[in-house]
Amino acid sequence: MDQDPTELQASKSGGSGIENILTAVIQKGMSLMQAIGFEKEQLEFIYEYGIGLFKSKNYSEASNIFLFLSQMNGKDARFPFAYASCQYKLKNLEGAIQFYSLAALLDGENPSVWYNLGDCYMQLQAYDLALTTLNRCIDASDVHPEYSTIKQEAVNMRNVILHQTQGSEVAAS
Repeated sequence: MDQDPTELQASKSGGSGIENILTAVIQKGMSLMQAIGFEKEQLEFIYEYGIGLFKSKNYSEASNIFLFLSQMNGKDARFPFAYASCQYKLKNLEGAIQFYSLAALLDGENPSVWYNLGDCYMQLQAYDLALTTLNRCIDASDVHPEYSTIKQEAVNMRNVILHQTQGSEVAAS
């Protein structure tokens, strides 16, 4: 006879399995991964599988993987960043912005996050937001010299925006 996994969990801990998971996540601050006993190695294997899908340009399937990983461990910035990158490739810039923003909250020192946000905002012609995020990219790159290439790209993109917006201001006056 098969047992319901929540009943099995309940019999071990004296409460319902779902209640225990929710308590661990909400009150103890555990990730869902920790609360259900999912091993970090399993997440890494799934992440590498998602990276393979992304590299083979299967962005839709890869996005499902990265969304799952984001839900399992909401503290690892790689997962929302990867999901946002899929959304970007799928031309869902608003979705990309949401998850790049989440990645920025988790790892605000990563210049790539700010650069990609700036790129999304530029494509949406939200130039003020693009400039703000590109400036954050440049500032974060100053702390991480290994990001000198992305820093230069951010400077170039910022200059394009400034040229476009200044040109439109002159034309409007």
